[in-house]
Parts: sequence; structure tokens; C-alpha cells
Amino acid sequence: LLRSMEDQLREKDNQLQSLEVELRRARLHVGFLDSLTNTCGQQIKILVEDVKPLPHNDALEHRFSAALAALQRSGCKFEPAELQERYVYHGCHADLAATIASEGLRLLRVCAACERGFEHDTGWFGIHTKGVYVSKHADYTLYYCNERAVQPGDTG
Repeated sequence: LLRSMEDQLREKDNQLQSLEVELRRARLHVGFLDSLTNTCGQQIKILVEDVKPLPHNDALEHRFSAALAALQRSGCKFEPAELQERYVYHGCHADLAATIASEGLRLLRVCAACERGFEHDTGWFGIHTKGVYVSKHADYTLYYCNERAVQPGDTG
């Protein structure tokens, strides 16, 4: 009887974990849709086929927590909203996504796209070679995936 109850508890725990993953995915999907603001400057209809959250990475989670704690200890005055976690988006080539998922975003001193002659703005949040560039608008980051303005038929 005890083993049967343990098996049922394990099954319920697995179901709960699956539901938590689906809830996270649904929140990410809604957050992505909410972030679209037609920043492309064109009347392009964006069809979202799927949103895939990055797999959980304990090492990156630890680095994030340590950096957040260091900010809070730094003596800088932050508004509560400035320390709130939120979804942000980073535009990159698809072949870099796996590296970012395993190693995190890195500070760049030299932009590979700039070295290839790609000219782009300094973005809404500053010069991308001075920190990690992200945006709260997913469609804005699409520009950086393709190193050009978004066009009908693009994927990413």
C-alpha cells in the first residue's frame, strides 16, 4: 500500500512539473505577443508558430542571483521596479542560440556584425559593445537576427 501511494505521489509530482513547464511556456508566449509593437516600421503581420523557452541552467541561474545580490549590496539606489525580473529579447543568428543557452550572454568589446560592415543604430538601450543588448520588444530584436530590416517571409 505504501509503495502504491509513493508511486501515485511520484506520478502527481511529474504531472505538476509538466504543468509548470506548460504554464511557463504559455506565459512566455503571451509575453512575446505582448512585446510586439510594430517597431519594424512596416505593416508586417507577425505569425508566432512557437515560443521555446531556454532550458533551465543552474550555473547561469547562480550567476544571475550573485549579480543581483551584488547590485543590491553596491549601495546604488534602485527603484523596486528596476530590480523586477522580466522577459527581454536578444536578437542573434540561430546558430548562436545554443551557445547563449549554455554560456549566457557575454559582454562584447567588438561586434562581429560591425566588423563585417553591418551598420546599425545604438539601439534603444545604448551601445551594444558596452554591455549585453536586450530589448523589451521582440520584434525590435528581429532586426539584429538578420542584420537588416524585417521583411515579409522572414523567420527567426
